Amino acid sequence: MMHTLRWHHEGEDHHLWPLLLEREPGSSAVLDAMQAEHHAIDGPVLALEAHARGLVAGRTEPRDVMDAVKTLAKPLIEHLAHEEDEAMEIVSRVLSHRDWNDFEQRAWIDGYTVWESVRFVAWMVDGVEWNRPIRRRAGLPAPIYWAVVKPLALIAHVPGLSIWAGTPAARVRSRVA
Repeated sequence: MMHTLRWHHEGEDHHLWPLLLEREPGSSAVLDAMQAEHHAIDGPVLALEAHARGLVAGRTEPRDVMDAVKTLAKPLIEHLAHEEDEAMEIVSRVLSHRDWNDFEQRAWIDGYTVWESVRFVAWMVDGVEWNRPIRRRAGLPAPIYWAVVKPLALIAHVPGLSIWAGTPAARVRSRVA
């Protein structure tokens, strides 16, 4: 999850903010604040990762991980609110739907390897009860559900077959429980 958060912020810092600044030069104060907030989140992200690795290795207590989550939550939630209130308002004003799709492709999709994409989808579907109303609400096309999501969701529950099998992440659920 932290890898995905960093990937998301890097995409904004390197692609979205410069694009918005080019289209609306008067937005520099908001965009500078977005980058500063991303940098402020880096420390708590690193701390959470360290505590999570410690939990997996048996060096850290679950409460230490939860404290690290709480430490990250405050600046992250404040940043998300600020981004939604101000940065996304600029996005909606200066980017077309096509511009946004082009940005997403350049910043987030093109750099993902197949393995990272599968791991991301597996993480997203892990533990979700994919009943028909949830699939409909998510806008998940039936062929994608049956060919990708359903198998990944089922595999996630089979010891030894999970995408996390053989990684330290496979041991986290049992330690937290």
